[in-house]
Amino acid sequence: MGKKFLQKLNDENDEYYNFISVIAPSLYSFLYQVEICVLSNIGFDKLNWILCIDSMTLKFEGALRSFIKLQGSSTLTTKQKKRSKTNDTDIREQTLDELINSKIIKSNFSDNEIALFKMVFTENGANIRNNVAHGFYHYENYSFSKALKVFLCIMRLGKYKMIKKS
Repeated sequence: MGKKFLQKLNDENDEYYNFISVIAPSLYSFLYQVEICVLSNIGFDKLNWILCIDSMTLKFEGALRSFIKLQGSSTLTTKQKKRSKTNDTDIREQTLDELINSKIIKSNFSDNEIALFKMVFTENGANIRNNVAHGFYHYENYSFSKALKVFLCIMRLGKYKMIKKS
């Protein structure tokens, strides 16, 4: 995740980026909270896990999108416009469920890893992504177990070498 990639902004400007620079603060928050719990003998559910869960969840989705794009695939899909008489379609980003079920993910990740992603992020599992993105969680919904699940998903992503395919 620390590998730098070139992104063309326009004909004149390029930008280098890596994933660790945007994921690191949320990982630091998670690991710092764990360290506090271990060193001070405070219960894991006594601390506030909001920041790390919210950040890690959204960064996971972004990293997964980037992984798919680096493999030469698209994260866009088309959808028929509602009540359209001309069969117009909208272009939109795929949902996280669609990303997880994409051919690229299925060919690069094990069945167990995909099952983990689904268990943590989709409506057939804990649905953490949807609950975070739409602000459905309240303070008491945030817990160490959710933070750990999201952390483990990020670690699974991190085991892959992200190489841009032309």
